[in-house]
Amino acid sequence: MRNLRVVVATVGLTVLLAACGNGPPPDTTSTTTATPGPVVGTVVTAPTTVAAKVIASDKLMFAPETTTVKAGGVVQWSNTGTAPHTITFADPYGYLSDATFPAGKTYAIQFTVPGKYMYKCTIHPGMSGEIDVT
Repeated sequence: MRNLRVVVATVGLTVLLAACGNGPPPDTTSTTTATPGPVVGTVVTAPTTVAAKVIASDKLMFAPETTTVKAGGVVQWSNTGTAPHTITFADPYGYLSDATFPAGKTYAIQFTVPGKYMYKCTIHPGMSGEIDVT
């Protein structure tokens, strides 16, 4: 019985020490900068050819919500409503975002790398869309 207590105490101490971690906490005082993601597209101010169109309206939705284009294709958003919107991509693709997308204006991006790119309107929660580049 005594040997059993010694074994249980040894196992318990081993588990407790293992839970303490390995060494000191990491150094959080160093400064690092995030590297930008790959360039997957460029903003086009006056597109000559548009592969897909997306409407932003006062219904507070992008239509269609999912748009598919081939790599090299231009997606153009048109704000047909009276409310301003934003087209905001998550990092690291924030450089494609439009801070304000006023009524009556258009905004276009030529996508060059296949993938799925999620975006949203930061003014209107729930207003979001996806660009699928093949």
